[in-house]
Amino acid sequence: MDFVMPKWMLIIGQVFSYLNGLPVLVVTAFGALMIVYRSGIKWDMASSFIFLSMFGWVSGVVPAIADATIAINHVMHNTKWVPGHFHMYMGLGAVSMLFGFMYYLVNNERRAVGNIDILSFWVYMIFFFGLCGTFLFSGKVSVPRRWAVHFPEWVPYDRMGAVFAVCLIAAVATFVYRFASSLIRVPVKKEIGSDPYA
Repeated sequence: MDFVMPKWMLIIGQVFSYLNGLPVLVVTAFGALMIVYRSGIKWDMASSFIFLSMFGWVSGVVPAIADATIAINHVMHNTKWVPGHFHMYMGLGAVSMLFGFMYYLVNNERRAVGNIDILSFWVYMIFFFGLCGTFLFSGKVSVPRRWAVHFPEWVPYDRMGAVFAVCLIAAVATFVYRFASSLIRVPVKKEIGSDPYA
């Protein structure tokens, strides 16, 4: 999108975009899979969310690298393609990491993980991918971002995204409720001894 730049600088920038993104993508994905492969990891809610956050960052980088291509960026940068990969970074990456940390804090000694937690995890993951998919597909068909009113042809994508968002809100409400209720029931130690390591 830098029209004033000399063509040779645009070409170098394009090459560096791929040299920055692709090796990091491959090393991150391969490293994460090799850490888990045959590790015997105990899959609880915390580890599931942390692994999902790794996958969210990796999957979010794929449309970002595609958007870094000058020919694609010229057409799709002001479409919903960009919020699609940002939501993958934030929702499936950063927010999943926060939920994993929340479940780590209220570990299984304080509260058993129930079926509602597991169901909410799967709802969160599947419907967040659905939400990001509606953004990415809307960008593919050139639905612009930052428009208050959409043409009738674009409204079905908005409605699908709204359905995915409502299910996400229900899953997130479950996580927050379970976390808050676990914090309320945390046992408090009655006596504090002089030994800090007791």
